[in-house]
Amino acid sequence: MRKILTAGSAAAVLAAGLLAGTGTASAADDADTVKLSTPDITAGQSITHTVTVHAAAAASVAISFKPSAGEPEWGDDEPHVSVESVTGDGHASCEASSWPVIGPAAMRCRLTPGDAVIRYTLKADPSAADGKVDVVAGFEQGGDARGTSSFAVHAVKPSPYIPYALFGRDAGGRLYEYMGTGAVANPFWARQLVGGGWQTYNTLVKVGQISTWHTGGPLVARDGDGVLWLYQTTQAPAPFKSRIRVGGGWQAYNQLTGVGDVSGDGVADLVARDSSGTLWLYQGMKNPADPFKSRVKVGGGWQAYNQLTGVGDVTDDGLSDTVARDKDGVLWLYQGTKNPTNPFKSRVKVGGGWQAYNQLTGVGDVTDDGLSDTVARDKDGVLWLYQGTKNPTDPFKSRIRVGGGWNTYNTLF
Repeated sequence: MRKILTAGSAAAVLAAGLLAGTGTASAADDADTVKLSTPDITAGQSITHTVTVHAAAAASVAISFKPSAGEPEWGDDEPHVSVESVTGDGHASCEASSWPVIGPAAMRCRLTPGDAVIRYTLKADPSAADGKVDVVAGFEQGGDARGTSSFAVHAVKPSPYIPYALFGRDAGGRLYEYMGTGAVANPFWARQLVGGGWQTYNTLVKVGQISTWHTGGPLVARDGDGVLWLYQTTQAPAPFKSRIRVGGGWQAYNQLTGVGDVSGDGVADLVARDSSGTLWLYQGMKNPADPFKSRVKVGGGWQAYNQLTGVGDVTDDGLSDTVARDKDGVLWLYQGTKNPTNPFKSRVKVGGGWQAYNQLTGVGDVTDDGLSDTVARDKDGVLWLYQGTKNPTDPFKSRIRVGGGWNTYNTLF
């Protein structure tokens, strides 16, 4: 007597996102066979499973899903996995009876004698939760082979928000840190003193953005003799390790700017402009004793700008962006390219009126929207926040007032 497969509470793939473990099972009789390959699925993604069958005579096969042992029963609004498509090769003709899969048989295939491969694609909703699903494929008519397997659904765990920090040095050489809050209306916590003695430097530059967990960076500082010093971040309460001497001769440059990773190697880069207006790229390395590769010429004409600022990734292309303000107060955007010999795309005009600010500083994501933010200080000491937009032709949202009193600092970074 032929076996009739009745799959219990079947539900198209439970919801969540999984990593794939492949299950395989084969039939128990010599004539008809069923083998399954069922990789795991991850929330928001699709995966294709295969059922390989051999039918000794004309038959039909049903494919069903149910919660694995130890899993809770599916509710009325579950599962969060649906069948996108099902196809049969060779001797199989298939259709899905339920989308998403709920019910005694999610899919059925008619078989003619011979070998066939059934392929079905499942789609897990982005909200799918962790879970494990059993798959049963068995002959309903014309045969008695049966195969079982299982797969996992893996939910996508959101990445924790890591806020970034703004630093300010006052006239007495004291350095303060402002940690980001993640809130647009109040983006910084109260300041914390890092330490004194920072007046020895005429330039302080974040090569990459620095998080409140004190990762990222590093910081470089140039003293009055033109010696450049490196401060690594600590991943500890104090933000910086003891300084390391990079080398002398850096007084040749009238502008040093940390531009983040524009060369696509995952390490933050530094640009330097000399007195003739030529811009040079120093690619970062992960060696604190020798932190930069030999300089590469970017090009001339950069004396047209009175401010260069790395603003992080405001265009959401995975590379850091840089803004440059010309003498008329027009701001221009330069996106990274991943090419160290040509590290910037052609400039895009942001707009005019930026001469109102005496300081522009990229601060990383302090508003918890996944995009880097920029702050600008006006002549009255008021600090303004500009959030990124993902749009290179309009890279900043309308400004938001942070507060006054920021003219107490002679540099912000």
